[in-house]
Amino acid sequence: MRLRLPSWVLLLVAVTTGTVEARLSSEYRFYVKPGATMIDARLSSGELVLGGLDDTAQLALEPGAVAGSGVTDSGAATRVSATLGWRLPWGGGHWAVETILAPPFTFEFEATGTLARESLAPEAGGIPTGVPALGRELGETDLLPPVVTVVYTPWPDSRFSPYVGAGVVYVFSYNSRITNRVLTESASPELKIDNVFSYVLQLGLDVAITERLFVNVDYKYVGRVEPRARLRGIGLASDVELFDPIEVERGDLRLEMNPHVFGASVGWRF
Repeated sequence: MRLRLPSWVLLLVAVTTGTVEARLSSEYRFYVKPGATMIDARLSSGELVLGGLDDTAQLALEPGAVAGSGVTDSGAATRVSATLGWRLPWGGGHWAVETILAPPFTFEFEATGTLARESLAPEAGGIPTGVPALGRELGETDLLPPVVTVVYTPWPDSRFSPYVGAGVVYVFSYNSRITNRVLTESASPELKIDNVFSYVLQLGLDVAITERLFVNVDYKYVGRVEPRARLRGIGLASDVELFDPIEVERGDLRLEMNPHVFGASVGWRF
């Protein structure tokens, strides 16, 4: 007498013993991977360069770089995301094109070095100005980095399918704003960060659960991103009645980011 097991039992045995394989890639051209993405921007900067000083400012500081000043970020940001992929109809199912959809990532800027610890204008003509140090808080920006990569999977029909990829990203920054109390007390400074292109290197793994369902982990390295940050309309409020706010027309920073992007998701082929 032949014993016939239910189909769901056979499927469970196949999954747990690692014998489930996805069907030929030619059968499922598209896939979606909803999950979460974390960006660790690894932000640093050059020194803050000041220019366009008013008469009072010229008594308190000199135009040019503020020695020992710098900027960093407050840490990684995480958002829900979805990766959309299209497996190319040629190349034996090894090649695909991917992009990520996600809400904007908000990054906070923090002052470092002398920019955080020391007053930008401690005295004017030998008289203390009462302008305090900025402290750590500086500002924030919304970052939207649309990315497109071409992915190569050596074993597209295997249960365990590692892959590599490469592509381009457009680092788009908007709604940048200064939040530091010293800088906003007597003025409304504007912050603008350039948008720049960079390259992306990618590494990941798909693990099939059924022929359509799979789980995914993904890592992307974004090559050095070096936008310029422009600060306009700086005002340094003084708590000494003798001094009006010290006005500086502009401050420029060369930012440097080396983002690391981590993702985890559950995917579906269709």
